[in-house]
Amino acid sequence: MEKAVYFSVSWRDAAEFTNKLKQSGLRYSIEQFPGSKSLAFVFPQVSMSQYVYLYVLFGSDGIDYQRKKSSERKNFWSRWRSDG
Repeated sequence: MEKAVYFSVSWRDAAEFTNKLKQSGLRYSIEQFPGSKSLAFVFPQVSMSQYVYLYVLFGSDGIDYQRKKSSERKNFWSRWRSDG
């Protein structure tokens, strides 16, 4: 079962994670939620094995993206990536 999740990172770390994700081929976008000082790497559909990869990469649990109300989302910058 695939699920949409996001991981929050600081602005300082965003470039590092972007470079690491280039090799993964996973589709993602980067957003900033209102009132937040961090960026969210949003993954629209991840399988369990992809989630495990992301968990190891980011070093934390992902947060369920669907629970965020669309009115709370502010699309800062979006880049969809698919190498497959």
